Amino acid sequence: MTLPLLSGLGAISVVIGLSYSNQNHLIYYSGTYIGILLIAISAFVSLKLSMPLFKLLGKTGIGVLNRIMGFFILVIAVQLVFNGIFSLTNH
Repeated sequence: MTLPLLSGLGAISVVIGLSYSNQNHLIYYSGTYIGILLIAISAFVSLKLSMPLFKLLGKTGIGVLNRIMGFFILVIAVQLVFNGIFSLTNH
């Protein structure tokens, strides 16, 4: 589940964020690239610590964590659908 969330939603968010603004300032692009770098570092650290976390939580704990993360993904999807429907009905 990590790769679709990081590469899919992350890439789409960056492209939308870059295309939404018409600013061509160095500060704007620097902030974007710093944000990408910080996300990459945090993803690397999270993935690097995943095996010790797996050993600590065990199969049952990982199953519970997996269900909680699945619920969060569901909530995000429902919110996106709700925002889209709300946006269509108000215009």
